[in-house]
Amino acid sequence: MAFARPVLPLFRPIAGARPAAITQIHRFSQCSRFRKEAEVTTASNTAPVDANAPAVEQVQSALLPYFVLRTSSNNLPVYVEKKSGGNRIQTKVRKVSGDVIALRKALQKYLSLPEDDISVNNERGYVIAKGNHHSKIVEFLESKKL
Repeated sequence: MAFARPVLPLFRPIAGARPAAITQIHRFSQCSRFRKEAEVTTASNTAPVDANAPAVEQVQSALLPYFVLRTSSNNLPVYVEKKSGGNRIQTKVRKVSGDVIALRKALQKYLSLPEDDISVNNERGYVIAKGNHHSKIVEFLESKKL
């Protein structure tokens, strides 16, 4: 009898699932026919709109051969880099898709810089301008609705 172990610890109750885990399980386990999607009426889908007239942003972005993607924080990817101990300052525009050279020419004209002061990296989608032109480039890109 000295070697007999109690059997009760094997049958002790297991802790129940936490409420957060239960809602997570129920959220993904229900069939889609049981879920009711909320119908939201906004001014955009109640106002009469001419279906043949495209939006202004779509027309303007369709005319531009380039596009600058935004960052995850919804900012424009324009960065100022200091190299050579701070003696050489460059402004870099990243995440350019489409015709990078067209953006280079447009920035060159807008900033009125010589052709040697703006370079392009086609593979990475970079436009690099000599000097600190961060505010002017952001202003230019926002005016183009990019």
